[in-house]
Amino acid sequence: MNTDNPGNNSTSNPSNPTNNFTNNILVLNNFSIARVEQHLSQQGNYCLLDGLLQQHILSYSAYEAWRYGQIETLDARLGISNDDLQNLINKIEQCGKALGLVNEPYDYFKWAENNQKPLVASATPAVHRALTQHWLRAQDVPQLDLFMDNSAVICENEIHAALAGRQFELAQKKLQRLIALNAKHPKLGNYQDLVNYGQHMQKSALVDAVLLANEITALEQEVLPLASETLGASARDYVAFAWRRLSQSAQVIAFDSQQTKLHSSYALMQIPDWTAALGALTKEPELFVSAILLQRLAICHERLQHHNEAMIVWCLLFECDSNAVEVACEAKVSPRLWALWEDFWDINDGGAKSFFPAFVFIKNPGLVHHLDKFPAFTTNSSNAMIDLMKIHIAGGNEIDARKAVQNISPALLRLYLNGCAAK
Repeated sequence: MNTDNPGNNSTSNPSNPTNNFTNNILVLNNFSIARVEQHLSQQGNYCLLDGLLQQHILSYSAYEAWRYGQIETLDARLGISNDDLQNLINKIEQCGKALGLVNEPYDYFKWAENNQKPLVASATPAVHRALTQHWLRAQDVPQLDLFMDNSAVICENEIHAALAGRQFELAQKKLQRLIALNAKHPKLGNYQDLVNYGQHMQKSALVDAVLLANEITALEQEVLPLASETLGASARDYVAFAWRRLSQSAQVIAFDSQQTKLHSSYALMQIPDWTAALGALTKEPELFVSAILLQRLAICHERLQHHNEAMIVWCLLFECDSNAVEVACEAKVSPRLWALWEDFWDINDGGAKSFFPAFVFIKNPGLVHHLDKFPAFTTNSSNAMIDLMKIHIAGGNEIDARKAVQNISPALLRLYLNGCAAK
């Protein structure tokens, strides 16, 4: 069973944001002092806009459309209500003060163009500033004064911005400037490699199918580590451009179970663009017979806060490849799935491992209302339990349905009774 890295960096339809307010309220709990500190240690600053991208409250495709100037603001693209956004802004302000951080205005500019006006994240000035400002530790605030020549530092920051903004010719010019300022700068070679790769991407917008596997390997093993080490926070937008190019190139390739990374969903999940990846998967004819594609589908639904759909797909995957679900549980890919897996073994009285999907329906009866979106289950235990749960939630007579469950296994009926009692 192949496993994928679901992506740590978030075009198919930037006008279709995920405005799932109810689910995203739960995500707000992830914004804490600990998370801000973690981001500071990794990136050197904290920006709420980045936090919204990380938590998938703002889709990367919407952010990308904004950076290309295709939409004026992000107001309508945030998967969060205005009240919750203001509460979040207040929470981040409190975190910043508690950590003794300093906030500084930060301008975002349109990609692929020079000398533009700063982009506007929100039509409300206070919200715009809250979304875009950077929080830094006091000692990390750049000290630009008359007694210190910061030309090289400024030039290096301009190279980062140009590479992240997909302006590779400009990045080359800025690199020449940096060489003139400091010919012994330790990262000159790194910057040149990143510029060269960027220019290579622009010259060959689509990758030939025969070369695609090699391109993915080169990106993962060479470019990604180099970009992360050299660009820091700016690496996200640089490598997203690389993954977008590969995802578009993979769209014309038929799914190959021996080369699963060549499916466009893989590249899209690395961005990550969960909405586009979900779209690519749902169009795939082999989706429900491939364990790796089912796992990707479950992860996409999970990241988009489609918890009912995600849980059903995990159950379908269990029927397809139970070991894949066990591995995902142990790796805590889905905290909800992991909690159910632990509960299953706590109350499973002599039942088979194959009863796990049935247990998921016992603990989540409402899942039966979402089954019409997916193929039918194939195991007797799952189907018998689904029939029983439909009667259970309707308040009907369960006698015959319980007998059908018991005929499959007395342990399966005990699982039902124990599971209902444990609620």
